[in-house]
Amino acid sequence: MKISTKFEEFHIRLLVGCTILTSITTQILMQTGGGPREAKFDLTEAFQPFFDEFIFTGLPPFISSGGVFSPEIHVFQIGFSLTGMLILGLVLRLHGKNGILPIDDSLTRKFAVGLGCIVGSSIMGIVHFSFIEEPLIHAYIAGIIFSGSLAWLGSVHLSCRDLEDKQTAFGISSLVMRTWSLRIGIFCWISMPIPLFFMQLEIAAFLEWVMMLSLQTGLLSLEPLMKR
Repeated sequence: MKISTKFEEFHIRLLVGCTILTSITTQILMQTGGGPREAKFDLTEAFQPFFDEFIFTGLPPFISSGGVFSPEIHVFQIGFSLTGMLILGLVLRLHGKNGILPIDDSLTRKFAVGLGCIVGSSIMGIVHFSFIEEPLIHAYIAGIIFSGSLAWLGSVHLSCRDLEDKQTAFGISSLVMRTWSLRIGIFCWISMPIPLFFMQLEIAAFLEWVMMLSLQTGLLSLEPLMKR
């Protein structure tokens, strides 16, 4: 079997695996690294006028906290750069000239192409803007990534419903799996500002992780579609 054929077969699993492995590996390195990671951080100036005070001690368990100090920052940059490239490749396979969901006159599909490209490019870009050194830029890009990912997955969901009548992923209906992943992701995205406003960063980070994992579940639900 050709490498290209293997890649096409496991494209989504590679994308999901790269995202989760990078997130977990950098988080472990961050949590166990000690030293400057346990310092006091004051980001008040960067986040004004959104917050009167944004001060915390020790890096919170956000996924982005793994992209601040060495050595985890190197894993973070390499891993998420690959993730971004894999997303762009997925968009091409889905919406290219001979793709599964080629661009037509449908506004939904055109919307999906643009969002997918923005998300993939943003993931590759965010690795160059540290959560601590460039917090506001990092926050804007993170917002684009998560909101864009949810909107992209939702638009793909709308575009391919007619093609997935009885398809299953891991023994679960692809449509049901993706519907719930979107519901959970949207709930987390809407809820995150509340703990952030009250500086409950651990709760906000938990919601971020749940949202990320729900998006990966949504991606996995597309796997049967890729085998058409």
